[in-house]
Amino acid sequence: MNSKKMIPALLVLVIIGAIGLSACTTNGGGTTTSNPPFTTVASTAQLYADQCAFCHGANREGGLGPDIRPNSDTIKAFSSAPSLYDRIADHYPAQDLGPDAQRQLAAYLFQETH
Repeated sequence: MNSKKMIPALLVLVIIGAIGLSACTTNGGGTTTSNPPFTTVASTAQLYADQCAFCHGANREGGLGPDIRPNSDTIKAFSSAPSLYDRIADHYPAQDLGPDAQRQLAAYLFQETH
């Protein structure tokens, strides 16, 4: 495998590892809560279907929101999963998902493209 193709794969692994380490967070009251782990492709696909498909389409073809299929200009504009995460985190509907789910969605969407 050439090194250019390995870099995105390594980024995905690093992001997934970071998700596992940050699954527990402390809320404002000082108690610890656990965010649901979206660590498999199947669970991330379900997360997408539940939270994103309404605007972006069941097959990511767009609708109310832009086309985010793997070869779309929207997804190709991002150079890394972290840059896509930043966009997802700033995106109004996705803000309610929390950082763990946002990171997993970014990795899921980015890995299919690059």
